[in-house]
Parts: sequence; structure tokens; C-alpha cells
Amino acid sequence: MSVNLIVGIISIAEPRTVTTKWVSSKTLVELLVGDETKAGFSVTFWLTATGDAANETDAILRNLRRRDIVLLRNVALSEFKAKVHGHSLRKGLTKIQLLYRQRLDEEDDGGFYSLRDLSSTSATHPQLLKTSRVRQWAFDFVAQPVYAGEGNKQGLRRWEMPPDDTQ
Repeated sequence: MSVNLIVGIISIAEPRTVTTKWVSSKTLVELLVGDETKAGFSVTFWLTATGDAANETDAILRNLRRRDIVLLRNVALSEFKAKVHGHSLRKGLTKIQLLYRQRLDEEDDGGFYSLRDLSSTSATHPQLLKTSRVRQWAFDFVAQPVYAGEGNKQGLRRWEMPPDDTQ
């Protein structure tokens, strides 16, 4: 079964490379996401180095930040130990679209919707309404990222940096 989800990003794990039983290397990235109905749902993306769709997904995943609101299309669901997890489908069938992001500066991509779109009281489109609810949930319950240095758009967070006295 595959689903489409509008969710807020809680955390993004560092990409890691695994070797499959067919002796091929793949990179996987795990997102922890949530919305106003549930938090802590994990979605694993299996990335390969081939194909335009894979490269597009890879680029989007590398630029995501905590509190971003995204549309995940065609996420496969599976169960393991009585818990449901999501994962990407083969051949780039799973797509990601950034719907909303709090911009760091004028050059930063803000996503498909602007704050004005989400704040509109006359909006009736279901996707816009869901994005607005998820944005409100994310801003209420997901900690704001703290960036090391002014104007840093690479997503480096102070809490992820080792202390100065370490190697």
C-alpha cells in the first residue's frame, strides 16, 4: 500500500551507505516526520546514484531542514514488530515536494506556499488547509533549528557540532 502524506520534518538522519545482499551499495536517509494527528513516523529513502529522479530526490533530501513542511507522494507502508514505517519505492516513484519553509533570507527557497497563502482565511483547498495545520503543529512542537554562524544555509546546527575541546 502506498500513501501521500503532508508532514512536518522532526529530524533528518545523516545519510549512510549500506551493502545489500545482492552486493550493491545504496545510500539511505531516514526522516522522522509528524503532523497534528501523529508524531514520530519514520520514512526511509533508499537512494541510488543513477537516474534523474533519484538525483532530484537526493538534492531535495540534502536541502531539507527541521520544521520544513513537505508532500511525500507514493510512500510505501510496511509493518515491523507491530509498528508501521514508510519507505521509498524503487525507480524514483516516491517524490518529495517542499510545501513550506521558514526562510532564512531572501535567497532561501520558501517552498510552494508562502506564509500569506497559509494565513489566508478564505482558503478552501484541502492541501492548503492541511499544510496550514501541519505548519502550526510543527511550529508549536518541533524545536527551531539553531544555525552555527550568520547566514549559514547548510543546516549546520550548534547542537550537532562537537565541543571545541574534542578532536
